[in-house]
Amino acid sequence: SKMKLNREYKIKVLAEYIVMMRNHYNDTPVELMKKFIMDGVRCDLYYSCSTKAFWTGMITKNAKRTGNKIKEHQHGLKNVAVEVLTSDLTKAEIQKYIEKNATWNYTTKEENQILKSNNQDYSKISELIWETK
Repeated sequence: SKMKLNREYKIKVLAEYIVMMRNHYNDTPVELMKKFIMDGVRCDLYYSCSTKAFWTGMITKNAKRTGNKIKEHQHGLKNVAVEVLTSDLTKAEIQKYIEKNATWNYTTKEENQILKSNNQDYSKISELIWETK
């Protein structure tokens, strides 16, 4: 489908961009420059991986019960960004890594904050259950 093709193209170009920026990220002694590069990749991941295609099909019990649901990237996109920027993965491997790790679940806003402050520890929030995709 056009959507799937669009997604693959985005991730492919993003992987190319990451390979381009990786040397700058690892070579710069300027912490602020590192932050800018990482934030750029994190934002690009967010915009490229927030589609239904990246949804795990899961929702927390609280989100299901209250209907208060937001997208929560289960590995934390900052973690994914740092991981690929500090890796020596090839472009193709980066694409695969993103497709596997930039997935998201539905949680409540509160649960999202709890996960952010607890290194994505899902044992600290309500149970994840399958939601029909």
